[in-house]
Amino acid sequence: MAEIFNSMQILTDMAQVSEHELDVLVGEFHHSVESVVADESLFNSMILRLKEINPYFKPEYYSDFKEANILANVVAGIYAPLIHGFSKTILENISQGYLPKIIIAPPRDTIPLVSSLKAMAEFGEQKLTIIKPPITRKTAGIANNQLSGIAQEDPLFDLLLDQTFGQHCQKGNLLELEAGIYSTTSLKVAGKLKAKGVNQYTALKFYGLGPNLSYVHGLLSGGKEWVAEQAEMESLVDSNLIANLMILLDSLEEFGMQNVHQSVGKLQLTPEGWVEPVILPVEDKFLEIARATNTAIKQTAVKYLAIDTESLSTLLLNSFGKIVALSKTGYPFTLTRPIPPMDNKEEHFSLIRQLKLLDYPRLIL
Repeated sequence: MAEIFNSMQILTDMAQVSEHELDVLVGEFHHSVESVVADESLFNSMILRLKEINPYFKPEYYSDFKEANILANVVAGIYAPLIHGFSKTILENISQGYLPKIIIAPPRDTIPLVSSLKAMAEFGEQKLTIIKPPITRKTAGIANNQLSGIAQEDPLFDLLLDQTFGQHCQKGNLLELEAGIYSTTSLKVAGKLKAKGVNQYTALKFYGLGPNLSYVHGLLSGGKEWVAEQAEMESLVDSNLIANLMILLDSLEEFGMQNVHQSVGKLQLTPEGWVEPVILPVEDKFLEIARATNTAIKQTAVKYLAIDTESLSTLLLNSFGKIVALSKTGYPFTLTRPIPPMDNKEEHFSLIRQLKLLDYPRLIL
């Protein structure tokens, strides 16, 4: 299957990153942020580079906390237009009837996606229902080789789904936005909700691999093919570029947009019998970074409503190698290399194909 899953093969063939090497990789990124914090001339140089990368970028003051302000400006220059392009595509497909209006967006990784989607929908007076249930690998009981211990579904998980989706299950169609690449949680939730009456469950990824709908693949194929493995098999996208774009996904986490609280690992019942997440706070520093970076997403949304984000996003994705090269010289734009998958996902992909629980509607750019 290597000839089909070219990007996966490229990633799998990479030398595995040890825990020490991963710490070094992340440490390099944060050192670059600290360097810009300490040197105003480096900050000014960073702003010039961002203007070169994105001609629509305009620096703004997002936070008194210098680190948060630096990260927010990088988000505004590089990541916001990509996220807004994704949002515009989602809204266009919803308005054309290709995607449903009921959207599942489990926090935390979808927080910046929701920030963009809500802002753009409000400007366009488009009404959406966005549900943000605490569905994580931990609460769903999905094995994660990056975490120790045996995966066990939270005893309240099924009740959470009943309470969250009871009124929506008979309405037929649901759209899930999930920042994960592989659809491990998507597959489990799709199975449970289809058993409860959902007709169509579409999991749309910003960047997906294998038999997953992937905005990046749809964009880079000119809208010809949205299923990642199909776009690669038909040579509609450059698999080397797709593999290297893993850096984009790995880097997003370092900007802290998701860190409004810690990842939910447990559910609990309220005195009234409702299931809710056990929320653990983050340090004030991380909360301020999350506030500033999400503000950058929200405030730039109106700008990109009137801009050809399809062309801009394609330009940014095709130029990502140059952006990574700038990161290697010390700019806090990305990690300097992708983190290879920790294990082989082919067994999981085979299960997606076999169970046919995920739906693949026609999509347009």
